[in-house]
Amino acid sequence: MKSLIKGLSTSLLLVTVSLTTVQAEEDTYCGIVTTEKTPLSIRASMSQDAKVIATASKGSALAFEVVYHVNSEAQTSWYKVILDDGKTGYASKQFVTNHIDVEAGCGLVETKDTTLNVREGMGKDTKVIGKVRKGAKLRLLDKEGEEGEWLRVQLNNGKMGYVHKDFIHIYPNYETSDM
Repeated sequence: MKSLIKGLSTSLLLVTVSLTTVQAEEDTYCGIVTTEKTPLSIRASMSQDAKVIATASKGSALAFEVVYHVNSEAQTSWYKVILDDGKTGYASKQFVTNHIDVEAGCGLVETKDTTLNVREGMGKDTKVIGKVRKGAKLRLLDKEGEEGEWLRVQLNNGKMGYVHKDFIHIYPNYETSDM
């Protein structure tokens, strides 16, 4: 009986911790990778010594959550980040700038399906060069095509492609002559 109660308390504790630390997709911000060298290392935990689990290209967009931890030894603040393919990890805050603070556009992928095709050119018949998950943040470069129906975007891997504007929510802070 004691082991059953102990097991239930541990399970409840884990559920409580996971409920209090996971944020909804709408609570993430859009940040732009501002490294001098590309790519930005995305790490498994909040440490310069942690394993690199992915990378993000300079200028690409990342979804990020508020600062989670300041490492007092290295004086490094960390963001929890989500790549356009859904991988999550941690990145040094000094290399991720809120899109509001830079001249870069961000868009939120809003598809009915789970992924959005990123195409080589404008049009449904052009080659698919990548896929991004529903809820991903993308770097928007400019509008093109008839009546600006296609958006040129940059993926975390550095590739440039096109998505139809109907599947992207453009953040209101973004203004350029092309957008």
